[in-house]
Amino acid sequence: MKILISALYRLCLLVLSAIVLYYLIPFKISEIQSIQAADSSANNNAFTRALHWNSHNNKSLTSLSEMAKTQGDYEKAEQYALDALSNDPTNGHAMSILIPVYKKLNDDANVDNVITLAPKLWVAHSYVHSTLADYWAEQGDAEKVLYEWDLLITRHRILYKPIFPILLSYAQTDDSRFLLTPYVTKPSIWWKDFFTYMVNNKVSLPVLQYFYQQRMLSDVPLEDFERKAYVRRLQQAKFWKLAYSSWVGGLTSKQFSYIGTVFDGGFEGSSHDTGYDWSFRRSKQVKIKLANTRGIEGKRALHIVFKSRKSMAFQHVWQRLLLESGQSYQVTMKTRIDGLKNPEGLVWRISCADETTQQLVESPALKGRENWHDIQFAFTVPKQGCSSQILRLEAKSQYPHERFFKGGIWFDNIQITPVSKVQAETKGDL
Repeated sequence: MKILISALYRLCLLVLSAIVLYYLIPFKISEIQSIQAADSSANNNAFTRALHWNSHNNKSLTSLSEMAKTQGDYEKAEQYALDALSNDPTNGHAMSILIPVYKKLNDDANVDNVITLAPKLWVAHSYVHSTLADYWAEQGDAEKVLYEWDLLITRHRILYKPIFPILLSYAQTDDSRFLLTPYVTKPSIWWKDFFTYMVNNKVSLPVLQYFYQQRMLSDVPLEDFERKAYVRRLQQAKFWKLAYSSWVGGLTSKQFSYIGTVFDGGFEGSSHDTGYDWSFRRSKQVKIKLANTRGIEGKRALHIVFKSRKSMAFQHVWQRLLLESGQSYQVTMKTRIDGLKNPEGLVWRISCADETTQQLVESPALKGRENWHDIQFAFTVPKQGCSSQILRLEAKSQYPHERFFKGGIWFDNIQITPVSKVQAETKGDL
């Protein structure tokens, strides 16, 4: 009896397995054929064969619907899409295909229905939103196109490349610029990259100023990258005073206390490379840092240590100035030289950075070893063509074989003072 029961049990298992395989194999064959068809330059027959094994294969149904739409057979495209939806009512892909199909069939009522349903079925799917964007573009509704693009490029950074040039054309056109305002006043995730894109493509200043003002009026605070990019664009256009005022407008109350003809000449602040503060170029050959040491007036001073035995055209420390044309100035600073080995040494140079790059003055050469001491030198800004200047620490020599540096140097309390003020103070002391 036990043997009979065991045999019947095995027989039941075999029958059950056969039934499962009977229904499963067609599904698997259909799925495999559908995938193979999608991965090749297949024609309708490849997907039709997949449907032969499983008439509910949505991948094949949506692919056949796409093909029929491309071939202009909109009735067949509709039927395949509806079949896919009957199998899976949440199929946003099939629903999206119906948007252009119903438009071609002049079925406006159904167009409205699928436009409403498709993004609800596939909220985050790029196919849905790209299809909607295409539809609204055909309707000439730029506002809704931008809405769909915002969703697309928020989720897919790769789409920046094809979409940013079109957004730039919107930005440069008076009649469409305002459409970007909602994505500026409440910045979308892509705004930072697009603003940088506009600056790098040298969009006209009136356009850049429009968006910058929109950001300033926004409840979302202006970010440092926006101010920095805007200031640099103004500098490129030689709008020196506007660039400076825009830069000053972004300073904190503490940073504001460092303002002078030289900003933060004592190297106490943390603002660097934003427009009119100190800029330090990184290099493996030299270490530039702000540090504490004996003999300084505040908590930090500028420390430069040369680490490489290679020749280098050192120009790694500078600041843009905005001195008065026709005015004479005196430069003063403190320095400590820690065994700086170089035949010519380092010098501070001030040059025009406007219509001309004329060098205005050069400091005494700095080399060797010497404890903290003061250096000073004077110069006059030309009356014309020199509204902006650069203060830069450089290698004195222009020859590569004289640009091997070893050792270090410190700087503190760099000031540029009008000579008239210096003379007045000297008379007062007398």
